Amino acid sequence: MKQSLDSHQVLATIPLGRFDPLSFAKVVSDATEALRRSPFAELHEVVVLYDEHNIHLCGEVESFFMKQVAQETVRAATESYVVENDLYVHSPRKIH
Repeated sequence: MKQSLDSHQVLATIPLGRFDPLSFAKVVSDATEALRRSPFAELHEVVVLYDEHNIHLCGEVESFFMKQVAQETVRAATESYVVENDLYVHSPRKIH
């Protein structure tokens, strides 16, 4: 089943005493902006989620190559965070 998320939606699960809103906003912004700058339009729809330790990539792509490109794009933009790649690979059906 395809999970429907607004491409601008950001979710966070962070203990209140340890959360730095400026850091959070910058991480999400940097990751999202890197994906939006990608020449691959498919990556423009990837949703970036963030918790206190990891960046999570959510959504659907059409190949394992695009899944890896998304991960490496975000990793380069947010070097000190772990990137959890939760993208679902959905290859379109070919009709002959």
